[in-house]
Amino acid sequence: MTDTRIDAPKMFREMHDIEIENVEMNDADEVFWRCQNLNIRNLKLHGGTYPFMFSSDIRIDGLESDSKYVFQYVKNVELRNAKVTTKDAFWEVENVTIYDSELNGEYLGWHSHNLRLVNCHITGEQPLCYAHDL
Repeated sequence: MTDTRIDAPKMFREMHDIEIENVEMNDADEVFWRCQNLNIRNLKLHGGTYPFMFSSDIRIDGLESDSKYVFQYVKNVELRNAKVTTKDAFWEVENVTIYDSELNGEYLGWHSHNLRLVNCHITGEQPLCYAHDL
């Protein structure tokens, strides 16, 4: 999917091999659930809850998101050039690396395993509690 604006929730569920470029989702409620092998460039997520939940093998370059509870229970993620403003993010994740990004959330990275943050700006209330192998 390229150069597309979406005004519908709950898209992309239990899918694999997804290519996304220059897409804006204005109701990002429960999008990308249980998906595998996502290659994404320049994605904007507005509103909604739990994008990417239980997904794996995700590569994203360029993400703006104000959705709540992003990247819960994901595995094998590489995220670059992101601006994420959320309530909770990256809960109980495994093998996630984030580069050159701004992350603002109340409970960032709780109960994570092998979360790597490289050249990131982190703000929030209680980030990185209970993280393992940070």
